[in-house]
Amino acid sequence: MKKLLLILTGLYCFLPAATQNGLSVNAGISIPLMCYKAKDADNPNSGFAATGLHIDISYTHAVNRVAGFRSMLYYAGNPAGNFRVPSNGAYRMAGCMIGPLVTGTINERWSAGFGPLAGYSRVWTPALRRENQPWLYQQATGCFSWGAVTDLNYRINEKNSLHFSTSHLNMKPALKVYGNESAKKEQHIVLLNVKAGISRTW
Repeated sequence: MKKLLLILTGLYCFLPAATQNGLSVNAGISIPLMCYKAKDADNPNSGFAATGLHIDISYTHAVNRVAGFRSMLYYAGNPAGNFRVPSNGAYRMAGCMIGPLVTGTINERWSAGFGPLAGYSRVWTPALRRENQPWLYQQATGCFSWGAVTDLNYRINEKNSLHFSTSHLNMKPALKVYGNESAKKEQHIVLLNVKAGISRTW
């Protein structure tokens, strides 16, 4: 009997349920990682990026009790440069990501979700100078981007929830060097985004 109950419970979890849609608006900080945050002027991979802003709008569509899809529009910006490598601005990124979503209920108030993401991003770079020579030219380029999101939701009422999430974002935009072989040809951008917002389901 116990085995039968376990089987039935498992099947129940994966049976199609009434589909549910959700929309969340989030804002927080964008933390550069690895070579993107490095400030070694002797390392051509150093990005000289600092903590900045992250904003996103996420749409989720649940196809059953544990599985669904997520799409996300995002914007992130990171100030760049220091006294050794002066900059005229900041890195800026905007893009659209999509991927599968796995969700679970913790208790009557809390639920959690996780899912990988992939999509397209547009990157705007600042101008960086090293030893009075151009090191990174100011330009805009598009590239493939990938990452993942982990989120936690606290249900306020039947339709509205507080939304807390972290996301990991990667991209490697190819850069134009404009005839200067010492300039960057690629900057690996790695971000950890920590954010909070509000979500609504229907």
